[in-house]
Amino acid sequence: MEKSKYLTIFWVFVLIVGVIILWLWQKPYKYEGNLIQVREQVILVQGNYATAKEENKELMVLEVKIDESTKIIKNSFALPADGSMVKMDELPKKEKQVNFETLKNDSKQAGIGLFIELKRNIFGYVRPVAKEIKYLVPEF
Repeated sequence: MEKSKYLTIFWVFVLIVGVIILWLWQKPYKYEGNLIQVREQVILVQGNYATAKEENKELMVLEVKIDESTKIIKNSFALPADGSMVKMDELPKKEKQVNFETLKNDSKQAGIGLFIELKRNIFGYVRPVAKEIKYLVPEF
């Protein structure tokens, strides 16, 4: 009887640890939103996790740290000269890797939407570090 009791406690413990690991593992690594402010190696973004369900898209502000290994990719597009309406997906885009200063300068010209991939899941981090940032701006 004594052995059975310890075995039951052991399996309950393993189950609880497994649930916690699974919960932490599924935390989001991607965040998307609008750039609010650029500081020294930190950006403020208002948006949501890319994995959030549609019915729970409450916007929140996240501080994202940018370090020397963060890859920043700028996608630029030219608007039609005749002013005709086209879908964003149909516009030709130029993609290039840029530095933090370029992102900072582009943020002064127009509102920027960001797609951020974080190095680690968001759980437990006040200021997560970005692995990659992609943004889209029009060419003037």
